[in-house]
Amino acid sequence: IVYYTDGLTEAENPAAEPYGEDRLSEAIKKVSDRSALAIRDFILSDVDEFCDGNPPFDDITMLVVKYSG
Repeated sequence: IVYYTDGLTEAENPAAEPYGEDRLSEAIKKVSDRSALAIRDFILSDVDEFCDGNPPFDDITMLVVKYSG
């Protein structure tokens, strides 16, 4: 489960395109087999790479919960 604030999906690249929910969903699918910490780190890295140095204009808050039973 990935909980996040809108600052994550609204983060923009230099062309003012938002990161978006579709890109977030794809990022999660790529690493869904990893630990919660690794999923979080991958998403934050992907957002940072997408933004290409463009600073966020809103806070980015995220909580990743993974059940391993």
